[in-house]
Amino acid sequence: MTNPESPSYEPEESQEQKKETLVPSELEICKLKKEYKQASDFVFTEGKYAFKVQKKDNSWVIVENGEEGQEYQWAWDPQISADGSTTVYRAQKQNGSQVMVENEKEGQEYQEVGNPQISADGSKTVYRAKKENDFRVVVENGEEGQEYEEVGDPKILADGSVTVYSAQKVNGSRVVVKNRKEGQEYEDVWPSQTSADGSKTVYAAQKENGFRVVVENGKEGQEYQVAGNPQVSADGSTAVYRAQKENDSWVMVKNGEEGQEHRLVWFPQVSADGSTIVYPVQKEKDYWVMVKNGEEGQEYQEVGDPQISADGSITVYRAKKENGFQIMVENGKESQEYQDVWYPQVSVDGSTIVYVAQKENGSWVVVENGQESSEYEKINKEPIISSDSNMRAFIGQKEGEDRLTLSLNNFEAILPVTSESDILSFKFSEDESNLYVYVKIEDAIVRLAYKNPRVAAWQLEGEEGLFDGD
Repeated sequence: MTNPESPSYEPEESQEQKKETLVPSELEICKLKKEYKQASDFVFTEGKYAFKVQKKDNSWVIVENGEEGQEYQWAWDPQISADGSTTVYRAQKQNGSQVMVENEKEGQEYQEVGNPQISADGSKTVYRAKKENDFRVVVENGEEGQEYEEVGDPKILADGSVTVYSAQKVNGSRVVVKNRKEGQEYEDVWPSQTSADGSKTVYAAQKENGFRVVVENGKEGQEYQVAGNPQVSADGSTAVYRAQKENDSWVMVKNGEEGQEHRLVWFPQVSADGSTIVYPVQKEKDYWVMVKNGEEGQEYQEVGDPQISADGSITVYRAKKENGFQIMVENGKESQEYQDVWYPQVSVDGSTIVYVAQKENGSWVVVENGQESSEYEKINKEPIISSDSNMRAFIGQKEGEDRLTLSLNNFEAILPVTSESDILSFKFSEDESNLYVYVKIEDAIVRLAYKNPRVAAWQLEGEEGLFDGD
């Protein structure tokens, strides 16, 4: 396999960024054939890729690791399990019926099929489908569930142990179905949330008397005028939701216990271990505060986008001050003032906080633990952080530069693309030793692999042969 011809990777030096050059290892994954009218919906895992193409005869195929699948009237939504063992996509046949195709094997024909969901190990595939009799079912590994008037898109846990979806019965009532078992019938139900360990499922429901409740593992909570937006911690220890009482005040309910009454409370966030809950509250004089574990923060004109570290030790959110400037607030401490701030993120261990900010001169920067990056005309790909915080990256457009710039741990590299649409994927490798940037260069799909420059001294090993058969 040969690397494609591409522009050299010599970034312009800046005062703010590290001056050393990031040099990627390049791997040409495939070339797009001339008979393809268009190609899109690219998905990548380590060792496997897939995308859909429209051919000159207007048929559609899914290409997987360079091999074309069957031709269809339409094919879309290719997905690959995290371990690469399973590839699924939806397809419409010439007779108008739709099928789910799993590892190039067609499932049963239906009037319609919905978006597939795959477990991380590829052992379970679920999707909703409409039958010829107009009833809807959820199909799990090829087996149909009970027929309903309507079904929502199913959700599954990463390990495939839990499948949950909402459904409307023939009598008009609605239920939540978990692992093929129906819950209680209600006038209406809203999307459910299940903890990462599968121990707790919560959802909001409306009763015949018009009141609403939140149901936790089949047990109803207190009746309210409005109750919704439940969140559950990853370990299942904590469930929270907002509710409006008969006196029109709002409260946050944690594990069945009401918090303080407010004029309005907004959507909550809960840490993975359930120790910390944060949510915005509107005060009587139309100011907002962020409440953390029952304690109010400072008053602002607006607050939003709260983020919490997994252990609950770090909380960050954006806020708008009376002077119109915006800030990030970290554990009660205000950042520098900006024209705008967006996309706060906290690393799993809480050691790194990053966000996007617009300065008074109109330029954009990424702020990492209080330190600004160099200035950009636009941030094309918002920052991502590896789980161990050792790698932080984003992609932006610099003023006067045609090509896009990658920033990795404050080192820069100019990418061989000028358009955001030519960046097909931007993520860390499974072991988080590399940052992968998948790009389209003319008719070639290329993976650029960047090592952590502080660890690898920007010396990279080639990885040809990873994608067999290309």
